[in-house]
Amino acid sequence: MRLAHCLRQAALVCILLGPTCCPAALAAPREQSFHIARRPLADALVALALQSGLSISDTDVDFGRAAGNAVDGRYTPAKALQLLLAETGFGFTFLDDETVRISAPGPSAGRPAGQPASDTTTDVVETIVVTATKRAEIAQQTPASLLIVTGSALRDAGILQPAGLTREVADLAATSIAPGQDKLFIRGLSDGAFSGRSQAVVGLYLDEARLTEDAPDPGLRLVDIDRVEVVRGPQGTLYGAGTLAGLVRVITNQPRLDETSGMIEASGATTQGGAPSEGIDGIVNLGLVPDRLALRAVAYGQQDGGYLNDIRLHRPDANSTGTRGGRAAMLGQISDDWSATLSVVGQRIDQADAQYTLAGLNPLTRVNDEPEPRSDSFRQAALTVTGDLGWALFNSATSVSLRQIADQQDATLAWAQLTGYRQAPSLFTEQRTIQAETQEARLSSIPGGPWSWVTGAYLAARDEDYASRLQGPDDFGQTVTARTLERSDQAFEGAVFGEATSALTSSVFLTGGLRVSADQLTAASTSVNAVDAPVVPASGQNTGADASPQIALSLRPTDTTLLYFSASRGYRPGGININAPVTAIDPRLPLPPADEGQKQGSVFAPDALWSYEIGSKASVFRGLLEVTDAIWMEQWNNVQSDQVLSDGTLYIANVGDIRDIGLEADVTARPVAGLTLRANGYASDPKISRGNPALVAGRSQLPAVPAQSINLSARYDQRLSDMLSGYALADYSYIGRSYLNYDPSAAVPMGAYGTIDLRVGIARKAWQAVLFVDNVTDVRGNALAFGNPFLLGRAGQVTPLRPRTIGLELRRSF
Repeated sequence: MRLAHCLRQAALVCILLGPTCCPAALAAPREQSFHIARRPLADALVALALQSGLSISDTDVDFGRAAGNAVDGRYTPAKALQLLLAETGFGFTFLDDETVRISAPGPSAGRPAGQPASDTTTDVVETIVVTATKRAEIAQQTPASLLIVTGSALRDAGILQPAGLTREVADLAATSIAPGQDKLFIRGLSDGAFSGRSQAVVGLYLDEARLTEDAPDPGLRLVDIDRVEVVRGPQGTLYGAGTLAGLVRVITNQPRLDETSGMIEASGATTQGGAPSEGIDGIVNLGLVPDRLALRAVAYGQQDGGYLNDIRLHRPDANSTGTRGGRAAMLGQISDDWSATLSVVGQRIDQADAQYTLAGLNPLTRVNDEPEPRSDSFRQAALTVTGDLGWALFNSATSVSLRQIADQQDATLAWAQLTGYRQAPSLFTEQRTIQAETQEARLSSIPGGPWSWVTGAYLAARDEDYASRLQGPDDFGQTVTARTLERSDQAFEGAVFGEATSALTSSVFLTGGLRVSADQLTAASTSVNAVDAPVVPASGQNTGADASPQIALSLRPTDTTLLYFSASRGYRPGGININAPVTAIDPRLPLPPADEGQKQGSVFAPDALWSYEIGSKASVFRGLLEVTDAIWMEQWNNVQSDQVLSDGTLYIANVGDIRDIGLEADVTARPVAGLTLRANGYASDPKISRGNPALVAGRSQLPAVPAQSINLSARYDQRLSDMLSGYALADYSYIGRSYLNYDPSAAVPMGAYGTIDLRVGIARKAWQAVLFVDNVTDVRGNALAFGNPFLLGRAGQVTPLRPRTIGLELRRSF
């Protein structure tokens, strides 16, 4: 009934809006600056793609010795294409507003922008422009292992959070704790499943703004997304600390001037043995002032039904989760060459209970003494200013974010041991507030020129407050507070960086870069143990500096083939442990200074990773087969790892050094029209040396990540009639075996399962309906053997997968 009501409301809104908004008020595309010298036509089209942001397909086109004309000035993309192709005999067709197909001499030349081709069902292999290198580059020519997931692919596959990208990127892993609680890993480089104060190993960005520092992925809903760029390997040169395993950049659709359009979508689903789910999303783009001002806004709400039953607390479907939020961006075209975009995003996640169970119970059953709710509020504002200086492009990106996390954990099984009182229902509560500010200004080369370069400066500051409390009954039944902890951290980072690519010959290119940074962390805490004795306040300070170079040599034997070798470095600064166990202190490191009368915190060392990579990218048989692969060797020294004690205490330890050798491959085949087959996977073999004996014993492996995984997918698109089209998509994902801790013998095994998801969509004009089935075979694997620190060493934990879920999405564009 709730699903039907949701769909009826969406349909009513679409019908009401249709008469006024469906005939979108489209004006002529906006003019922009082009600086393209006369050059071979294939190279000229690449330069145009980089400068316009268009995706250009030239499948089955042989340019021979044709040369493109020089284009210098302000034109619409269509006009620039006409000038570039004039008298060459080649033509172009706009498949949509952002995709162009180049054709051999024929009548399609010069079709105006926005007018679609008569046949859009033919497979289109595009020249995709990416900006992960902080300047526009063609993905196929970038000497780095990266994977692009387009916004349409995200929507069609039903991927709504960054953690869901694991279905598209085999060597991207997530801890599967819950929305807003997941840590991300790439290439199996994990520092542990627990979320403490160590910086992330994977950088997560929304456009130009960083989303995470030392907190897990906030789980922002992926609505109205242009693409996601996943870059594997350390990105310390361009992005600084916290990107030593890679980078995930979510690129949103930007406001469009002179356009009124939008979309509304309603969805509903039912989970086997659980409560129903429902959601609604809305998008609107408003051209407010012709050629000058535009607004794009997104709003959404999602209720995911629970599927775990707590029989002790009599709470069926206990782990339901509600997500609501939105995003808005205002684009102002200050002048022909300068623009500013102000964006805001806000989201709140409320989870009624955790989603782990105890080993040995029925798979979807809990027996807690206390519920474990959690809330996560994330807000961010960002201002981006861009300008064309004629000889270079300018970009300034400023962001301010505030995140507030609160959760409650059942400490009943540990209460007697921690306090000496009789075992009874007790609670551990945490509150965490993180405020961060960043500012980056940079200059980059005009895309498509003989040199490609970027240089800039970066500043960041973070203030973080943490408070926890352990409460329960004494032997007389009176509530007592057994332990409290309050801690505050202030972190600062400043850096300058630069990177450039130069052509040594017509087919050999050299890339080099360097980032020099300095950081400082100050921490102070006060803890009270009412059972034993008060603890003296503790404080500490740590400063550091770093230099992260990068070099790459690439060979382009043909326009569709790339071979490269790269060496790059990533790092994380050191920091302060307060009230950590003695075993966490590295005796080789000095104690930091502390105020008189206060306990000194213990230092944990910075860690750094060097990656050496050989890779290739090839598109053969005129785009019918695309292969991207890489082999790497990585040396990760002084690995920082968040650890948690059975009393809930979090600390960071250096666990040792890791040498990892691995390989990855991504293959896409288009054997017949409409059919796309894809496979990607990875395998690695990390070895730990010089291990911390308190954490690493015997032959260990990295925690929380499998040593191998694979994704397979098949998609078939078919035009059913002049007004009707459809697609069918099948995904299979296999997650290899992994363990919670560094010592597999002391942990419940995780992973070692495969899941199948199916989706069938049909579209007629502005309407689209999608029927989906997730976890078709109802696999009951263990995604994570953790959920509550007070159960460690006392009971095995299991995080079951969501059971088979069947749902429907209904979408209306206007």
